[in-house]
Amino acid sequence: MVDKLAVAHISPIAYIYLMFLGAAIFSTPLIGREGWHLAREEWRMNRRAVIAVGVLCLLGYLLILYAMTLAPVSYVVAVRNLSIVFGALLGTWLLGEPYGQQRMVGSAIVCVGTACIALA
Repeated sequence: MVDKLAVAHISPIAYIYLMFLGAAIFSTPLIGREGWHLAREEWRMNRRAVIAVGVLCLLGYLLILYAMTLAPVSYVVAVRNLSIVFGALLGTWLLGEPYGQQRMVGSAIVCVGTACIALA
């Protein structure tokens, strides 16, 4: 709801910029020496993956913000929840994680809920 209210008053690009700037300002002092060391090590070992995930997360969130300027928030949030199902499927497919009964039930609930909203 906060995102929907924000993009009703400013552009999604300005909003996402301000969100990330605020997060950086308030979280940087909390990281500590060990956190910076771990971040540098992760950057050194997985630079491409870190950049890819950062860019894709940013673009995904930006798409959601733009969608909120075009459609009711209930539709956007319902469809956004499908990313949970896709994430679980990718975890099974790419990482070999089990897709147990809880994930199947959760995925089914998300899919049925999204279908209900789409058909309403």
